[in-house]
Amino acid sequence: MAIGRGDYYGIDDILSEEDQIPVTFNTDAFNLGFLDSTSDSPELGKGAQVELPCWLADILAQRNFVKIKMPKHYTKKYRTYLLADPTVVNLRDKSSFYYDTGIRLCKFFRSSAEASILVSTCLKAFSFRYRSILDRCLSSRNEDNTSYTNMLTH
Repeated sequence: MAIGRGDYYGIDDILSEEDQIPVTFNTDAFNLGFLDSTSDSPELGKGAQVELPCWLADILAQRNFVKIKMPKHYTKKYRTYLLADPTVVNLRDKSSFYYDTGIRLCKFFRSSAEASILVSTCLKAFSFRYRSILDRCLSSRNEDNTSYTNMLTH
């Protein structure tokens, strides 16, 4: 799969589009109050912050209804933590499709330095984790690696 281009029929692409992305509404959103569980109002006012699936956030951002914010697990603080030792961070807790979603987020932050830093971080983390997987595959014959494999993403 080429970076930035999804496979319409690919199950991994379909599932990665479901990752929740924080957004801030630029306009009032009528009858969408149910998206904010902390609100009793049937409407979302301008400036309301909610999390939406990536596919919906993308569509609304293209139409300038929302401004997409960087999810916590892609911010500078978390990237620093991830790069300190990529092999011990449980990315599956944050997103089952951490790398796909990270690359997809770059589209929204194209004009800032965040996009290139995010791509670099994902690439470095992936390469370190890949080496670790290869090392474990080649050197652990009869060991139980269940706890390790539970931390891996797609």
